[in-house]
Amino acid sequence: MSKIICDVCGTSYPETATQCPICGCVRSVDARIVSGNTSDMEEETTRVYNHVKGGRFSKSNVKRRNNGKMPAPVETPEQRTEQPQEDGKKETGVIITTLAVILVIIAIFTYIVLRFFVPGLFQGKPADSNKNDNNVSVTDQITDTTMLNIPCEEIVLSKTLITFDSVDAIVLLNATANPAATTETVVFTSSNESVAVVTQDGRVTSVGSGEAIISVTCGSAKAECKVVCTVQAPEETTVEETISADELKLNREDFTMSTKGQTWKLYTGDIPADKITWTSKNEKVATIKKGVVTAVGTGTTTVHGEYGGVKVSCIVRCAASVGKADSGATEDTKPKGDCKISHEDVTIAAGKNFTLTLQDKDGKELKVSWVSSDTSICKVSGNTVTGVAKGNATVKTTYKDVTYTCIVRVTK
Repeated sequence: MSKIICDVCGTSYPETATQCPICGCVRSVDARIVSGNTSDMEEETTRVYNHVKGGRFSKSNVKRRNNGKMPAPVETPEQRTEQPQEDGKKETGVIITTLAVILVIIAIFTYIVLRFFVPGLFQGKPADSNKNDNNVSVTDQITDTTMLNIPCEEIVLSKTLITFDSVDAIVLLNATANPAATTETVVFTSSNESVAVVTQDGRVTSVGSGEAIISVTCGSAKAECKVVCTVQAPEETTVEETISADELKLNREDFTMSTKGQTWKLYTGDIPADKITWTSKNEKVATIKKGVVTAVGTGTTTVHGEYGGVKVSCIVRCAASVGKADSGATEDTKPKGDCKISHEDVTIAAGKNFTLTLQDKDGKELKVSWVSSDTSICKVSGNTVTGVAKGNATVKTTYKDVTYTCIVRVTK
């Protein structure tokens, strides 16, 4: 049997003892161990040890140094080996339990996320034959449509009557759809856009006087708002102070009308003709209305147009009887044949021209030669008569012994 050598007093004692039988010192962990034979062990077992009273390492002194307590017995190597193993098993069990709890918590959290935040994940997938061209199954389309299609049940408007007293005024018409989560679109329309127009965000703008209905629809729900516009028509602005004679433009300063009832549009300006004041110096010779002159009787008169303090005038000569000229004629021009001359009395400005023709009784134009009585006043080239200088002259032709004459009056 092995023996223990006491580190304090050097006494050897059996390995089975926990303390020195001589000094009472507890066997240390690193105590020296020596091997012994059987006789020694038996002798050691039967040996009687005498304790020295009051020795340094006596039980009483050891107990006194330890405050009345005996030292704890030293653990054997086998005891020291078993305790770490038990502690290791306990720690391993705690770790396994903790990991299991964590895994359970993760699994529960994952299920909640997938179940409530990704609802389509748990829906069954249809066969490939039920999929459309976009690789989306018919079942998915029906499910998605059912989930997204929330019909509108009611529309509430912020106003049911809007009044305007001016053009381009704007009022915001708010429309609230119930339920608020409806997937249907709110649409604004106006029954009369000449009175009021509306945008799709509810802005109503006045356009003109009258009444209109603003209709707001959302699916099958509908609401209306009446719009009343009492817009005053803007006062007409006048520009009479800035009118010039060029704006009251006449296409003649002196012209001749050969038959009674003949008309001529004299005015060609930009100002509306009905806003101009028209007058004739002698309405028995010619009248003028809205810039149009009408021959009444033989003679000469002057017509006027006035607007904004500006006045324009034109001389009108009228030979109401065919072939009978006014006092400016130098000879009798009444034709004796059946032909008809296109002009009998013409007033033109110097440098201007007109076409003079002769037609038979069937209206066919005849080829004749025309001659001017005074080429310093007017000249003739073929059928074209051109004014040269201010004055009066005649242009004549003879056909089948009948002379046809046109009086030409040339102005500046």
